[in-house]
Amino acid sequence: MPESEFPYSVKPDETPISFHMNVEDQIAKYKDDEKHQKAPLTLPFDLEPVGKDLRAIFERLANIRNALIQAVQQPVEGDPTQLPFNQEYGKINKGAVLKITKKIDAINRLVVDIPDELAKIAI
Repeated sequence: MPESEFPYSVKPDETPISFHMNVEDQIAKYKDDEKHQKAPLTLPFDLEPVGKDLRAIFERLANIRNALIQAVQQPVEGDPTQLPFNQEYGKINKGAVLKITKKIDAINRLVVDIPDELAKIAI
């Protein structure tokens, strides 16, 4: 058998022995490996649909917010004289829309934080 195909080395190892035994690096490496070997955390069965519901809530609120902003930006078409009681036509209270959009943003921030809290009860 040629020496290049021989599976066992009979030569002395030429790399010097390292006497700098720092176990902190090894512990960190094994803890990092352990993270990759563990199964991902899952919520109990009854709570699995909560993530989908939270996404739906976030999307619906974002759609409402976008619709409100578009309503303020777009002029309303039509004849103001055709409105009953001669109301002002096409004027949307921008201050009210701003308050509503701020509340929607606050709710969406809370909705985004809920999955982090749910992760704490995952098994």
